[in-house]
Amino acid sequence: MKTLIWNCYGLGNPLTVKAPQDWCWIDRSNIVFVMETKIDSRRLELIRNKCGFANGVCVSSNGRTGGLGLWWRDLNMVVASFSAHHIDTNVCDETGSPIWKFIGVYGWPETANKHRTWDLMCGIHAGCTIPMIFGGDFNEILGLHEKSGGQLRGKRQMDAFRDALDECGLRDLGFKGNIFTWERGLSMDALVLDGWCSLFPYSELINFPICHSDHAAVLLKFGQKNECNRKGKLFRFEALWLLNEECNKVVSNAWVCGVTKPIHKRITRVGEGLSSWAGHKLGNIKKRIKKAEKKLQEAQGGWFDASRLALCINIKKEIDELRRLEESYWHTRARSNELRDGDKNTEYFHHKASQRRAKNFISGLYDDSGVWRKSVDDMDGVISDYFGSFFKH
Repeated sequence: MKTLIWNCYGLGNPLTVKAPQDWCWIDRSNIVFVMETKIDSRRLELIRNKCGFANGVCVSSNGRTGGLGLWWRDLNMVVASFSAHHIDTNVCDETGSPIWKFIGVYGWPETANKHRTWDLMCGIHAGCTIPMIFGGDFNEILGLHEKSGGQLRGKRQMDAFRDALDECGLRDLGFKGNIFTWERGLSMDALVLDGWCSLFPYSELINFPICHSDHAAVLLKFGQKNECNRKGKLFRFEALWLLNEECNKVVSNAWVCGVTKPIHKRITRVGEGLSSWAGHKLGNIKKRIKKAEKKLQEAQGGWFDASRLALCINIKKEIDELRRLEESYWHTRARSNELRDGDKNTEYFHHKASQRRAKNFISGLYDDSGVWRKSVDDMDGVISDYFGSFFKH
């Protein structure tokens, strides 16, 4: 299960909107919490739909400040309460009984009002008997080790924050990465009860590079075990490859070299040849985006001067250009003529391709005797026997 949390510092810029769209489609987050959107709820609902979420709560900003959104999919969630600074939800089972609670928090930034954040969190905790997690921007730090530059925080404020966490029995989940989650410190994080950790023994909080905002987005992965280790990657033929003349040669050479092998082995050899060729010739756009984001993250990890700032700006431009290339890629893959290439609707093409991918799955095959075969080895045999007899005559 995955939760994306981001203080986006305004979602009025199309390039800023593109970032959460990409994260939501690539990482397939189950919950998304965005803060300081600086737009009204109607515009935020449109962005929510573009990111692939049909359910959620959108809170309008107060002019050019504030604005919240909490969206979910593949979960049965019920909103308990919300305000300009929080959204409280219950995650329920099939019968509608609450199992655990997610609370998105955007703390009061003013020093005189910070106690209201702690009062809000303590009030929610006091009336709750199920495991809970607070995620968001608390606009406060636990210690000077979470600070980089800017003015020093008052010790009294940090002590009050720690006292509130102790009163609620909350602890910091920590994060994975080599930079702070914003340009002056670590104010965005996740706080959990021990009961929540017992419910989800595996958890990992990863921070993204700071891009199109003064805060980095964080991705929380959690579950019963580490579900991120994939056993292998499925081969998928891309229509984009047909635009290159070398594609025919790659297929022909791989097919001829496997002439003595069974039909399914020859097909596998063709797939491996195409994957290797495409990786060297065309590259992987997603990997290039990830590599550029890692470079940006490393560049943002030290003290800023003119040269480092210029480097960050150039890398951000590179990321924007790669995302435009990705849009053209999804246009070709979706096999859709409804919209022209260049229209800023990557999520539409991605959704079309994902729908088709969901249908292109073989759960089993009937053999010649009418027996249903489900294992991979048995299906390989059915396919080999069928095409072997088909091309024998």
